[in-house]
Amino acid sequence: MIVVFLGPPGCGKGTQASFLNKAFGFYHLSTGDEIRNEIREKTPLGLQIAEPYERGELLSDKIVLEIVEKIIAKHATKSILFDGFPRTLPQAQSLDDVLGKHHLQVDAVISFSVDDDLIVQRVLGRIVCGSCQSVYNTYTNPTKESGVCDHCGSQNFIRRTDDTEDALKTRLDLYKKTIEPVKEYYIKKEKLVNIDASKGAGEVTQSLLMDLNIVEQGE
Repeated sequence: MIVVFLGPPGCGKGTQASFLNKAFGFYHLSTGDEIRNEIREKTPLGLQIAEPYERGELLSDKIVLEIVEKIIAKHATKSILFDGFPRTLPQAQSLDDVLGKHHLQVDAVISFSVDDDLIVQRVLGRIVCGSCQSVYNTYTNPTKESGVCDHCGSQNFIRRTDDTEDALKTRLDLYKKTIEPVKEYYIKKEKLVNIDASKGAGEVTQSLLMDLNIVEQGE
């Protein structure tokens, strides 16, 4: 199964993607994570994109597609979840072309909607475990024990370098300008489903499972 998650930063895509990965073995393809890895490891590509990315600017389709094509080729036999990609109409069209080479197609597109004020709260409160990459929020989803990761026990927490108010405003503005043609593209293909992401994570998960027609193990 090939699933695409669409939604602004802070809408909860990462939380739901992590659930599908752990519960059903989806390969979680987060272009944001892949880009941050390039920057963190100071690869030639990472050095090229670090400054514009941390300002919240949208990277070129060519750069993003280069990363995506490599990962699809490696994991074509698995269920894949695209988190934060495609962001533009050309990317959506190119994704169909790349998937077609492997006799695959997008099965479902989930669009997460949430108000800007809640997005700001979620993003500015977001922290990530530096050891296992689990994502928490100091306001809406704190760790059970203060300063200790629920999953691995690490006390090494980091904030994403692009999680600042100025960068967030830029990212939200860019998202709104580019995402509507992508939604229209998938609406015409009868692939798009809308989910209210302002609800609690558990409620959003149940809506997601219903829309994807997936039953949790043990039920």
